[in-house]
Amino acid sequence: EDRDFGRRRAMSKQEGTVVIVGAGLAGLYAAQLLSSVVPRVVVVEASGEVGGRVKEIGGLVPWPLQLGPEFIHGSDNSVLMRMINKYGWGTKELEWPDRYYFADDKTCCGGENETEDVAWVHDFFDGILEAEGAEGE
Repeated sequence: EDRDFGRRRAMSKQEGTVVIVGAGLAGLYAAQLLSSVVPRVVVVEASGEVGGRVKEIGGLVPWPLQLGPEFIHGSDNSVLMRMINKYGWGTKELEWPDRYYFADDKTCCGGENETEDVAWVHDFFDGILEAEGAEGE
């Protein structure tokens, strides 16, 4: 739990209404935290769906596809990782690189059938990481 927020909560209950804009992961978590401090928390969402970018679609393949932030990039200071640990949710570590789907071409590539463009992007980012590591030493 955020230490500053905990101190403010311990000081006293506040009066009024707090409006959270967005029912994505951050908005829902903020609403949960604030509900212990203020008497009324209202979450508004433009799309009419809860979850923000966390969605799943059907019809493209025989199983539902997860869209949005299904990957956790880093665990230091991650609210999502704290929630995963707190509630005992499972995670699965995937090897990099994974597979890529190009909607325009309706093709999937990765591993042995990696396209020239994808290989170039991997090399480019590897070069940035190597250069940053050399400068940081």
